[in-house]
Amino acid sequence: MSCALTGSDSPLTNTLIIHCARNRITGDVPLSENQRSDAVKSLVKFMICLAIAGTIIALVWYFAIDLPVQQAAAIHVPTNTLVPL
Repeated sequence: MSCALTGSDSPLTNTLIIHCARNRITGDVPLSENQRSDAVKSLVKFMICLAIAGTIIALVWYFAIDLPVQQAAAIHVPTNTLVPL
């Protein structure tokens, strides 16, 4: 990316100028397209694995804890009875 942008006051140009100035000060080098692609792929893989792990934990919790409690509560269903006057 070239940092020699002049002659325009658009928000995009101002943002690029600020980004280039920050890179010069901190010494950060922008990621190449291949590095960005690898980082995004790793992030997507992590998010998919996290979703799968969460689903498995939720299913185990439901079948081990919630379902037995619900079934036990269904046995003792309260009934409404009318007392004759």
